[in-house]
Amino acid sequence: MGIHPSSLRSPLVALVLVGGCGPGGEPTVAADVENPSASRPPVVEHGAAPSSTPSPESPKPTPAVEPEPPPPNAEPAELRLALYGRCGVLGVSTLGGQTFVHYDGGGMNHLERMDERGGVAESFGFTETLDVGYGTLENSTIRGLRGRWPEQPYLLVDFPAREYYYRSLYRLADGSWKRVALLPTSVDYEEVWPWSKGVILALVTDDEHDVWPRFAVVRGEPKGPSLERVRRRGKCDQWDFDVRDVHPHGDGGLTALVRCGGALLATWAPGEREPTVQKLGPNDHRGTLMLGEDGQGFIALDSGIHQWRSGALQPVPSPDGGKLDEVDRGPDGEPWIRQGNVVSRWTAGGWQRAMELPEGPPIHGIYGLDVGTPWLRRGDDSLSMQTADGTWHAVSLSATPDLDKVPKPEVLDVVGPGDVWLTSRYWKMAKGKKHVGREMGALYTTRPVDAPRACGEVPS
Repeated sequence: MGIHPSSLRSPLVALVLVGGCGPGGEPTVAADVENPSASRPPVVEHGAAPSSTPSPESPKPTPAVEPEPPPPNAEPAELRLALYGRCGVLGVSTLGGQTFVHYDGGGMNHLERMDERGGVAESFGFTETLDVGYGTLENSTIRGLRGRWPEQPYLLVDFPAREYYYRSLYRLADGSWKRVALLPTSVDYEEVWPWSKGVILALVTDDEHDVWPRFAVVRGEPKGPSLERVRRRGKCDQWDFDVRDVHPHGDGGLTALVRCGGALLATWAPGEREPTVQKLGPNDHRGTLMLGEDGQGFIALDSGIHQWRSGALQPVPSPDGGKLDEVDRGPDGEPWIRQGNVVSRWTAGGWQRAMELPEGPPIHGIYGLDVGTPWLRRGDDSLSMQTADGTWHAVSLSATPDLDKVPKPEVLDVVGPGDVWLTSRYWKMAKGKKHVGREMGALYTTRPVDAPRACGEVPS
């Protein structure tokens, strides 16, 4: 839980679980090999008198009752090392029920789709360069996978250049990555979302040509929603205009939280270019949208929470007027807040205490509330998780085999019930020097990893 305005994402990731289905067909009935008489009528010899007593029937086997699987957090979880070594900018993305890991290692960018055991199901290398007019940029960093899997996967990629970087967008076509060339190279793709059916929407900026942030449709129709009315309502300078969060609706509508002379809420009905704009409050540093597919729900700011229903805003006062340390969506879309060691949830009757967190070092984040499997990360880098009986358990990390060091936790992704990924880092120190060395990366997961791999190592 927590709000990251730079990436417009919260550290909690809600996974949409999808299941596979086998091919259809009519059921077949197998003959009973152990008891042939159970599947055939009895044979009577010619000339023999029929028996006056019926033959006893064989007892029918009792069908086996499949035990119900235990809840995913019935037992204390274990984080197993999956990847380690020279992993530059190690990150996790979820798309279409799949988990992807990306990192820079072995002289190229790696994007790997993970299997159910935490191994590699599919690999996608990225070795593209970017021509920016005055030269070709060869170094790049993957920021994440976006769009729809498997039909519309898009890759956000950073190309560093002197004191600036170019953020480009690539799509997977015929097994290779192709740059989306609808806009000039100087345009940066800040974020990308699947919008209405078949449509991919992007938020783009162009600092090189002093162009304000705007929406652009990079695949499909129609044109992107306009932010001009939001700018006029806020009356702010270009450098104070910031799109904090965006929520595409399933029906083609859109909601955006914008900072411009205060916190503004912009909503577009399906097919509209210009939005309806309402002022929410002061120019808060943080803000996030907690909305459902219909665009209804809650909006969280530093100054408080607002309920958004049918075009009307209703302030939601915090318990006792206290400060909100963290805000996020619960399993049913309702707000959950943390105030110190107390977690509360919003109900029809107001705030109700949901859980009391164990005492210890300052809490830096609570994760997994939206899927019902809470995890904690504290200021001393310790981790803990709550089992279904309400008990909290410490979760330790194993040392990496290369340097025998326990990494420092960085980002915890609870992508589904009992399905957790943790990116972390550690350092290989130079000989004779105390604070000079190479940063290394490690990835842990609750999936049953067979054996950890070194970054850049080709999976068998």
